[in-house]
Amino acid sequence: PASTQPPDLAQVTVGPGLSKDPSLGPGGKSMALDVAFVLEGSDKVGEASFNRSREFMEEVIRRMDVGRDSIHVTVLQFSYVVTVEHTFREAQTKADILQRVRELRYQGGNRTNTGLALHYLSEHSFSPSQGDRQQAPNLVYM
Repeated sequence: PASTQPPDLAQVTVGPGLSKDPSLGPGGKSMALDVAFVLEGSDKVGEASFNRSREFMEEVIRRMDVGRDSIHVTVLQFSYVVTVEHTFREAQTKADILQRVRELRYQGGNRTNTGLALHYLSEHSFSPSQGDRQQAPNLVYM
């Protein structure tokens, strides 16, 4: 088999004390950023933990400067399969995204395929055809 290169992504872990607005660049100005939230929805995580992760994601998005010229958001849920919950091509208003996040339902699944989720993200979500902006850095919350 051919060797594979890891996707050009960053994994960021933020503790519960998130206080700085993650959408502010140098000088406190809003910046363009394409942010992917990747939630595990397998049986291993369980519904209670999934719901806590969803609530955390909602809080992070609430603190972001989401909008046409600033932050765009995509959301994936994975277990053995990847489910696209919200894409960069869909409405990019904070209200629309928060509504979609509140509507997310735990999918369950007896396997976890993190590699497939990251592969999908790098090959599909972070592509111009899916609304990824080439001039905006990509950020992944997992």
